[in-house]
Amino acid sequence: MTMQQAGAPRASRVKRFIVTGPALVALMAADQALAQTFIDAGDQEIIDNTAQSTQPNPWDTGFLQVDGTLTIGETGAVTSSITYVGGDPAAANPAVVSVAGTGAQWTLTDGLFVGDINDGDMTVGAGGTVTSSYGIVGSSDGVLGTVEVAGQNALWENTGTLSIGNYGQAEMTVGAGGTVTNTVGYIGSFAGSNGVVTVSGDQARWDNSADLVVGSSGTGTLNIGAGGTVTNLNTFVGSFADGDGTVVVDGDGAGWQNSGALIVGAEGSGAVDINNGTVSSESGTLGNAVGADGRVRVAGDTARWTSALAIQVGYQGSGDLVIEDGGRAATGAVIVGATASGSGTLTLGGTAAARGILETGFVQKQDGAGSVTLDGGMLRATADEQDFLSGFSAGDVNIEAGGAWVDNNGHDIGIQTDLQGAGGLTKLGAGTLVLSGSNTYQGATEVEAGSLIVNGDLAPSTLTIHGGAGLGGNGTVGTTSLGAGSTLAPGNSIGTLTVDGDLTFDGDTTYQVEVAPDGSDSDLVQVTGQARLNGADVAHIGNSGDYRPATVYTILSADGGLDGTFGGVSSDYAFLVADLFYDANNVYLQLARDGYASFTDRAVTDNQIAVAGSADTLGPGNDIYSALLTLPDDNALIRGAFDQLAGEIHASLRSALIEDSRFVRDTAGERLRAAFRARPAGTVVWSRAYGNWGDSDRDGGGAASMDHSSGGLLIGADAPLNDTWRLGLLAGAGRTSVDIDDRDASGSSDDYHLGLYSGGRWEALRLTAGLGYSWHDIETDRRVAFHDFDESLRGDNRADTLQIFGEAGYRLDTDALALEPFVGLAQVRLSSDGSDEDGGAAALRDDGDSTDTTFSTLGLRAASGLGLAGVPARLHGTLGWRHAFGDTDSEVTQTFAGGQAFTVSGVPIAEDAAIVEAGLDLSLSERATLGVSYGGQLAADRRDHGLGARFEMQF
Repeated sequence: MTMQQAGAPRASRVKRFIVTGPALVALMAADQALAQTFIDAGDQEIIDNTAQSTQPNPWDTGFLQVDGTLTIGETGAVTSSITYVGGDPAAANPAVVSVAGTGAQWTLTDGLFVGDINDGDMTVGAGGTVTSSYGIVGSSDGVLGTVEVAGQNALWENTGTLSIGNYGQAEMTVGAGGTVTNTVGYIGSFAGSNGVVTVSGDQARWDNSADLVVGSSGTGTLNIGAGGTVTNLNTFVGSFADGDGTVVVDGDGAGWQNSGALIVGAEGSGAVDINNGTVSSESGTLGNAVGADGRVRVAGDTARWTSALAIQVGYQGSGDLVIEDGGRAATGAVIVGATASGSGTLTLGGTAAARGILETGFVQKQDGAGSVTLDGGMLRATADEQDFLSGFSAGDVNIEAGGAWVDNNGHDIGIQTDLQGAGGLTKLGAGTLVLSGSNTYQGATEVEAGSLIVNGDLAPSTLTIHGGAGLGGNGTVGTTSLGAGSTLAPGNSIGTLTVDGDLTFDGDTTYQVEVAPDGSDSDLVQVTGQARLNGADVAHIGNSGDYRPATVYTILSADGGLDGTFGGVSSDYAFLVADLFYDANNVYLQLARDGYASFTDRAVTDNQIAVAGSADTLGPGNDIYSALLTLPDDNALIRGAFDQLAGEIHASLRSALIEDSRFVRDTAGERLRAAFRARPAGTVVWSRAYGNWGDSDRDGGGAASMDHSSGGLLIGADAPLNDTWRLGLLAGAGRTSVDIDDRDASGSSDDYHLGLYSGGRWEALRLTAGLGYSWHDIETDRRVAFHDFDESLRGDNRADTLQIFGEAGYRLDTDALALEPFVGLAQVRLSSDGSDEDGGAAALRDDGDSTDTTFSTLGLRAASGLGLAGVPARLHGTLGWRHAFGDTDSEVTQTFAGGQAFTVSGVPIAEDAAIVEAGLDLSLSERATLGVSYGGQLAADRRDHGLGARFEMQF
């Protein structure tokens, strides 16, 4: 990567000359811009608001060369074009410029050279401001340019670039309260130059709106001290092949903000030392090009480098990243030796008091050479990653005497690389560390927290698992001690862990064992030495399947024999028990059905008890029996399984269909009441659309709450038989839907209706009666999912409803209202043909049965005539009490394949409900009527609301 170098030295400039007389007047009139001012060596110009001012304030000088002294004091204002501070090679002393004091202002319309051909010095003090198009400090070979910007509100503002050490030597100091701004900043621009910039002090700032180059083709040094801040886009430290750049960040509150890339050793040599303070970048590259050399060291308790994306150590050149002594770096990834020509080294060092910490998602070696040295430093994971150290060969990752510290930080990571060296490894933090390599490091392995899974070889290291931590895997470990509160769980499910040495359990250790239900395999710890059991606990953890009674599993074998026994064994199953047996070298586990624990022991509702009792008779080999048998000891889970198996939707749907039978009889009754408001005359054809929605609360027997909706259309016709009686027929179709969210179940019924109705009126007395018959095509869907059991079931069923109904009313007319007290009676029978579900072992079958329910209704109707926009209208309403008796508990008797029948109940039919109706009829003509109505049934545990629309035409 290359960077454009700072401005080249000027090839020429306007020389001193003298013009007098008329020629001078003509020249000035022709071009005032050619005005020039020279402040010779030994001369001093002062511009301020005092009597000492030697020039008018403000002073506009045009071209300006300072070889003596220029002082711009309080409220002094100077304007110049291009300016050279130190332009006379014959001057004995450096040229000096001072801009300080409230309102002191020097504005340059062109560039500013400090230390051009002779040494030059510029100081911008408190309250002073210098503004230039660009700035060059130390312009020529052998020349020294110095700049100091310090003091409250001291500012040097460049609208273009700034070069510190262009061809010569340069020093720029930005002190407390001072600010320097520019676009691109250069330190040590051309070969032979040497630039040093120091930014230190409270609120000292150097803001580069574009890139920063430290050591372009010369030598550049940037020091950021306490309180200092440097900002820029990208940084190139050692930009070209002959460039040499150094950045030191050292001090409390020191900050370096790279909003882009930080490239150390772009094509040349670069070094960054972060001793105290913070550095941030979007990405980092050390040793960017072939032949380049980039080095970064992060050391010190407050030293921090944050690189959002990645840090590449040795891209095409050589890179070295050292994090030690309390320093910390955080990045998304670290890439070591990215290309074939690249070579990178990563070193993490430190002590217990001050560890170097690398926080990253992973460390990867790519096509080049690379190594990782762990010597008291820490790797801290920031993401789950199964190949946390990838691409490294044996010998690339070494653990030195200081040891390796791995903090999972709550993540699961794996290291497949072989780890070597004389040191040991300590695992910290929640999360799982998986070691899969052939590890030969000699030091001890300590697991302070989380879980260590060894799927490779860890035999040369002694292993200690501390309290709260765990050990597992299918590999080999060395002599192992399990501390109080730790857990041993061989395998990555069922598997064998080998201990090449002795194994010692603490008395408070837990050995977790998984076994295959079919008796074919189990977890095993194979110990080449002695196993000291010390009364530790064995816990059998669940594994789904059909357990064979009295199967014996070997769970621990020690070539050097057993010392002591385990304290006992427990199982997390609700319906299985475990026991332990021993011989001289082995520990055995036997698992069997608990003869004292039936499924019904965990059931509490009637439905749960019923299905649990049936499931218990299914026996071994049945999928439902096996799924329940291997449930963990969790009452909520067990009872939830029973609820899902019960299939209560079949009973609850029946309840909904019986409730909806009212639409046929209510429609017939409504039509006859309309006919008898006047003496019948002629045939009437009518239609009525209805819609209803409601919900039912959870039932004490175990049924869950249900949402219920229905809708349909009925049509009919009736005619007078004589002056007293009318007879009519009706037909229609509708759909009923139910949802039981708590059971993941739903159902629907396509309904078809036929009916016959008749009624008569004798003065104030009205009698009506009818017969209705409905066919139902029913479909149900439900899911049974608990623990490892998951089935989706579908059922089909046919049913029919037969009802007989009648009502008597007595009309009482007043001046304002027509009142009618009434009493009604209906007998409803729902008969089911039986149903068969498909979808798995939990599918249910019932042979069908009948439900008989009687409804009695007592109430009062009221109506009043009115006119709406000239249209005759009638407003009517009803209040009543409905009582149900007979079969109000909706039940269904079902069986699993091969099981005993059991009966479950759904949401019941409400025994007592309030009836609320309101409607409006409009007489569209002498023969046509349109009506709309609302109807509700409100019970303690059930609520239904419906809307209807009716149209009648008389012939």
